[in-house]
Amino acid sequence: MDRRNIDLDFNEKVITILQPGFAKFVAEEGMNSVTLYQRLADKYMSFFTLRLADPVAQHLQIQPGEYQAHYHKAGGGPGGQEKVVPFVIKATEETVIELK
Repeated sequence: MDRRNIDLDFNEKVITILQPGFAKFVAEEGMNSVTLYQRLADKYMSFFTLRLADPVAQHLQIQPGEYQAHYHKAGGGPGGQEKVVPFVIKATEETVIELK
């Protein structure tokens, strides 16, 4: 989801929205899911939990911007230490995010 606040000038005819990029998640054997966070102002907010076995995890369409992937290492269980991997999505490009 992308929310924007703009002042409309009824003489203007174009509102530019960047084309999406793509994220490809590469994880160690046994990892189940990753929670994605998007930067909003000065903090990151959770917006989606992705199952790594889902084919979408190999080619997730996502708007350009700054993100974080939060996950637990395989075998660590939900009580284990959470790992955080920051990444940036650029328009029309694929970004590979390695979860180790």
